[in-house]
Amino acid sequence: MGVGTRVGSWRQIRRGKGDQRGHLSYFIGGLRVGVPPGPMSCLSWNCRGLGNAATVGELRNLAKKYAPTVLCVLETQIHKSRVEVLKGTLGYDNSFAVSSSGRSGGLGIFWNNKTRVEILLYSQYHIDAIVTEYGKEPWRLTCVYGDAQTTERHKTWDMLKFIKASSHLPWVCMGDFNEV
Repeated sequence: MGVGTRVGSWRQIRRGKGDQRGHLSYFIGGLRVGVPPGPMSCLSWNCRGLGNAATVGELRNLAKKYAPTVLCVLETQIHKSRVEVLKGTLGYDNSFAVSSSGRSGGLGIFWNNKTRVEILLYSQYHIDAIVTEYGKEPWRLTCVYGDAQTTERHKTWDMLKFIKASSHLPWVCMGDFNEV
């Protein structure tokens, strides 16, 4: 992929002389967005319930195949303690989870010891963190599970606007926004 090529609706460019590190940034609808410095990977999966062995097995296979730096699971539909205990099964050292509300929602995030994840804020709809990989600059990660109720979806976007305004770090925002 060369400089200035298109990836879907994203146009990748290399920053000008002011950025000695040569970090990449993207234009989305005319808005320039930075990306985390250096190679990393994140995987977000709406698992629609982690309460059965087949789904856990599929998630374990995804984690093994792609080995993401950070793994985020959405719509776990189980208590946070059941999500957090999966860290070893998935090949991770650390985890943080938000319990579901009955059979709705629930989020979890997994990472290894070589990566520092500082959880800043969380709710039943998001986990917001600062991620620092060894020897690299920190970046912001927000895992989102948008409200399924059409009339409440504006709250997700209001929350994201608040998070964006609170930091100038490069930001990755991923998940299921429930907008389609």
